[in-house]
Amino acid sequence: MRFEQWANVLFVHRKDRGGQFISYRNLIHWLEACVQAIRTCKTHQALQEFGQLLKTKIERFTYAADAIAYLRRLWQQRKAQLDLDLNLRSFYTPNPCPNPQ
Repeated sequence: MRFEQWANVLFVHRKDRGGQFISYRNLIHWLEACVQAIRTCKTHQALQEFGQLLKTKIERFTYAADAIAYLRRLWQQRKAQLDLDLNLRSFYTPNPCPNPQ
């Protein structure tokens, strides 16, 4: 087996199957980068923007179904966490009450 690597593509020469292009999107490093990006989104807007980027990529390229399902589940979990954080902040932020006179 022989490997050649170009920008964003890995070409594998296999004796049993011949040459095969493998997109970087199917490599574990790409998946780990997506996971890290989702986990570190600090706002709803950032998470939404990253979700749109992922959606565009998923519609355009072929990914393993289990990887897509995992990223979607992780995205939903992060959204729920941000929702909870927002609700807790609004609950604990004192609202100025008018002084009764």
